[in-house]
Amino acid sequence: MKGVLAWVKGHLVVVISVVLALAALPVLLVVSNGMNTTLREDVESDISGKQRNLQQISVQYNVEPLDPTEVAEGFSATPNEATTNAVKAVIEAHDRDATRVLEAATARNRAGKTPMLDGLFPSPLPAETTAKRQGAARAWMEAHADVLRRVGAGGPVKQADMLVILQARATQETERMLTTLGVSELDDEQKAEVRKTLEALRLDRLRVRAGDVSFYATTDIFEGVEMPEGSGLPSLERIWDWQHRYWVHEDIVEAAAAANSDPLTGLVYRPGERPVRRLVTVRTTPWEYVADSASSEPAQEERRSTRRRRAEPEFPTGGGTSVAPLSSEIRADFEASLTGRAGWPYKANPLYDTRYVTVTAIVDGAGIDRFIDAIEADNFMTVVDLDLAAVSPIDGLSEGYFYGPGSLMRAEMVVETLWLREWVGEFAPDAVRERMGLPARPEPGSGNATTNEGDMQ
Repeated sequence: MKGVLAWVKGHLVVVISVVLALAALPVLLVVSNGMNTTLREDVESDISGKQRNLQQISVQYNVEPLDPTEVAEGFSATPNEATTNAVKAVIEAHDRDATRVLEAATARNRAGKTPMLDGLFPSPLPAETTAKRQGAARAWMEAHADVLRRVGAGGPVKQADMLVILQARATQETERMLTTLGVSELDDEQKAEVRKTLEALRLDRLRVRAGDVSFYATTDIFEGVEMPEGSGLPSLERIWDWQHRYWVHEDIVEAAAAANSDPLTGLVYRPGERPVRRLVTVRTTPWEYVADSASSEPAQEERRSTRRRRAEPEFPTGGGTSVAPLSSEIRADFEASLTGRAGWPYKANPLYDTRYVTVTAIVDGAGIDRFIDAIEADNFMTVVDLDLAAVSPIDGLSEGYFYGPGSLMRAEMVVETLWLREWVGEFAPDAVRERMGLPARPEPGSGNATTNEGDMQ
């Protein structure tokens, strides 16, 4: 014991420190426990506050409708994976639907549309350029004749042919009456009887011809479709305009044929049941893509003379055109067009171009709606203006046209046609693409992916 006390006395400072530490331990445990409780409460309070803040966060989910005239659907909600995935699925479904609609619209718009001359568009091979451009005008003329033959349209009995038929019949009737009557010359009454026979024959031949054609139409109804004057080669841009105008004319001719045919059997109605009796004129205003001293002034004059009131917008002049991306909204513009649809060259948009054609026809007034319906069902075409004037059944007889019964009317209409850039741009020459605001084609071997015709900046 004495030894222990001696050691304690010798190490008094150490012993005092140990004693103080042992005495403070319970106090430190109490203080530490209080600090842990406070810290825990502070952390829990902070976490609870952050959770409340997260729960109060609201995100606006919007789904744009496929129909731009409808209001977008949307709602506010706390962001979470399930809601985000559900909205994403709806948006992706809309995107797939929009893609299918565009593909279907493109297929309809380009159905049957082929270049009038193989190897001509977007540009012929260098070795074939001269030959292709030389043959373009003739191909343009032949294409119009071919479409009329394809639908069974044709002209009236030719006057020269009718004259030969009537002269032969007149001789035959005169000789028969002279022989029967035993006279050397017919009197006025007998001559009148011969004339009556000839009139009946002529009317019968006209009636037969009316039944032989689906409607009256010849290549001269297409105003401006003629062999160009001069020996110079037409520019590729001018040839492209010929091609595009032909596609417009083709749609109008096919619509007239569809109006005159039974939709179930495809057979042409009898002459007196047809709404379209004759196409008188079909006129599409030329477009200008680049300055062309050889054709600019005539085209401008034709444009001024063929523009019809406010149904067809004024054609703009100037340089190239830029348009927004295809994903941007295309707003209706009723100042540019009666329908609110206005594409290049009147007001460029990335989806379609608009072209107007004026059609004059002899129709059965009771069936004019069938002709209009056929026009608007054939392609993306809309009748935006219509004038009607009464026609007498005997009108046209002197020229060989037999219109048959019905409330005959002379209809003059302006038709707005739409052309989707998605496929038209594939054929358009480079200078035309630039003028229309389409992107340049990638260079061969550049490795660039196929450019979307709609993604135009």
